[in-house]
Amino acid sequence: MDEDDRQEYLQIIARESDRLARLATNTLTLSRLDAQTILPDRRELAVDENVRQAVASLYPQVAEAGVELDLDLASAHVLGDASQIAEVWINLVGNALKFTPSGGRIAVSLARDLAAGMAVVTVADTGCGMTADQCAHVFDRYWQADGSHATKGNGLGLAIARRIVELHGGTVAVESTPDEGTTFSVALPLAPADKHVTTGRH
Repeated sequence: MDEDDRQEYLQIIARESDRLARLATNTLTLSRLDAQTILPDRRELAVDENVRQAVASLYPQVAEAGVELDLDLASAHVLGDASQIAEVWINLVGNALKFTPSGGRIAVSLARDLAAGMAVVTVADTGCGMTADQCAHVFDRYWQADGSHATKGNGLGLAIARRIVELHGGTVAVESTPDEGTTFSVALPLAPADKHVTTGRH
């Protein structure tokens, strides 16, 4: 085997080792969340700042992907585990990056639905979109809508995101149109002090 072939095979081994390590980590994370029924570190947190920090951690990937990222965040507070909730935004925005081509756009917004008592975060992209049948399975474990992107994930990120949202008493939904894009919506119960307070965007 010449040096070029040896380097190619070493890169393949390194990529597969990294993928298996992520799979093992995510599998353990999901198993832990499945067994969890209460939130031991539940406290009031600013969702807008939580989203902003989570998205900021993805800026290198955003720049590499050549995707426009817009934030429109109202002020809102919920009760929960800050690190777990941040993982939801990282999974949703990371998923959008995976399926949005260079030159596309990802919009992350946060609004307060006072009638429902919810903080609603949406992550909308202009990517390849999904069919209704694909949307029905998108939160299933190990399921991936597009096999060509299989090396970029392990089909557990959205399952983890949904479980975290459920633990916080919220809901997550998806809407998508093939070749137009996908929108994920997460609704989390507002903290008591936020349910009757009107604040502007910032």
